[in-house]
Amino acid sequence: MYIGEPFSWKPAAFEGSTGIMSVTKKETTAHGRVVYINEAHRYFTAEAEINGNKLRERFKF
Repeated sequence: MYIGEPFSWKPAAFEGSTGIMSVTKKETTAHGRVVYINEAHRYFTAEAEINGNKLRERFKF
């Protein structure tokens, strides 16, 4: 795994300009990239754009 590597996942929710917006009602896959890797705490952060909003999510490895 490296910074900038493509990464896809199914998000549960994301925060938009009107607050928290759930995306579980329709099948959405976020296609983004790895933006941060923390090897000491064993997680990485991925970032994607959905409907004009940036979505960042952390994943354990």
